[in-house]
Amino acid sequence: MPLTEPSSAVKARRPGKTPFDVSVNENTRPPVLMLRGDVDVAVAERLHEQLKRLVEQGHAHLIVDCSAVTYFDSTGLSELVWASRSLPEHGRVKLIGCSPRLLKLLSITGLDNIFELDMPEAA
Repeated sequence: MPLTEPSSAVKARRPGKTPFDVSVNENTRPPVLMLRGDVDVAVAERLHEQLKRLVEQGHAHLIVDCSAVTYFDSTGLSELVWASRSLPEHGRVKLIGCSPRLLKLLSITGLDNIFELDMPEAA
């Protein structure tokens, strides 16, 4: 199942949404956004607010920890693209902890060329 499948199809396969949470560790350089749960249209504004705040603070690089993300739709990905394009020249958004499904989605959509990805090491 693609990660961008409509939520009604997802709900049919799992017992409800995983609550979304975003927190920021600003004690690191670059700051780390930690995402948890379902990243979809219902929470995109909250994600955007956090990303916008960090961009406006002048950070050139951001790290987004996706290790606790259970679902990512195109709206959530759009917010990450917005952040990447809003950073200063040569700024990067690095995604860490991506699931194989999210990595596949990023590859299929060509977004793997926009973000720096922390790829898992082959066993």
